[in-house]
Amino acid sequence: MLLVTLAIVLSACGSPSPTAFPELEPHGGLPADFAWQFKDGPDFYVYEASSPSHSNCTVGLYFGTAPQFHPSATAQGRAGTLAGHPVVWEESVVDGLHRADTVLPYRHSAAHTELAIHAWVVAPRDADLGLFRASLATVSFSPRGNGPA
Repeated sequence: MLLVTLAIVLSACGSPSPTAFPELEPHGGLPADFAWQFKDGPDFYVYEASSPSHSNCTVGLYFGTAPQFHPSATAQGRAGTLAGHPVVWEESVVDGLHRADTVLPYRHSAAHTELAIHAWVVAPRDADLGLFRASLATVSFSPRGNGPA
């Protein structure tokens, strides 16, 4: 009986369940004249990047657990990479602008809650979209304020 009780106690004391919501920041993944800007939300956060020389281009990363992305019926799927992970970019044209979106399930470490990273790119031309998608393939994440990983 003692062994059964000990086994139950030890199994309950196993690895802690991931509960920490990681505050991450992106590094790289952008053309040279773009910079990430942090925006805090109630239970999520967003990084957006734009540039004066590319006024119609926007890149964004949502970090949270409930992204509000639903591809349009006319979106075309295109295989790609986000932060070194394979993804499918859903591409569409909205109000004359080309848009690509993807959602990546991401766990920074075993101690952290899994996040959904919703990445999006908006650009005036399909060629610009391709440039930004390719750049985001190399973006990396580290805890906020700790510098590049």
